[in-house]
Amino acid sequence: MVSREPVRFDLGDCESLRIEYEVGDSICIALADALKAKNVLTSLDLQDHRIGPPGASALAEALKHNAVLTNLNISWNQLGPLGAKAFAGMLSVNGVLRNLDVSANNIKDSGAIALANSLSVNNALSDLSLRGNAIRDEGVEAIATALKANAILTNLNLELNRNGPQVSSAIMQALKVNGILTRLSISNLPEWRKKPIEIALQRNRNAQAATTVRLAKEEL
Repeated sequence: MVSREPVRFDLGDCESLRIEYEVGDSICIALADALKAKNVLTSLDLQDHRIGPPGASALAEALKHNAVLTNLNISWNQLGPLGAKAFAGMLSVNGVLRNLDVSANNIKDSGAIALANSLSVNNALSDLSLRGNAIRDEGVEAIATALKANAILTNLNLELNRNGPQVSSAIMQALKVNGILTRLSISNLPEWRKKPIEIALQRNRNAQAATTVRLAKEEL
């Protein structure tokens, strides 16, 4: 029997990493160990690598203590609700990650609810994609509730989930108090329900543009 050496990563001075070969959980765990060491990696693309809950948990644990990585794409994997819950725990304490793509991971309502709870306290994430995750009304409504407390997230993608049109009410309630979110993509809403949401988002965009102009004038 041939014994294999354990996989080790030396990230060195690498600032951006996209692995071409299939990673799987074992290699993801090794990569997570490397992220715990001193490194300068700011962008990591792990799209479509058959990463499940064990790999996701290891990666999430590493990112609780990582103060460098700002962009993570872990879409098209096999995280499921357990992997999503691991990432939720990470987002509750991580103050660096800005962009997270968890699309197509079948996280369902329970995973979405866990992530929603973390969004209520996260103060860093500005772009989140949960596209195609079998999320139904309960999960979308939990995320909408979290938006009432979140003052950072500007771009949210909820397309291709299993929500019904009635979630628009929860989203509108959130946008009455949230002045930060400027982009929201969501499926299964008729035009008459989409229009007020887009008006609210445009209001946020206009307000933020006005603030930018005012601050620029104050600096002159």
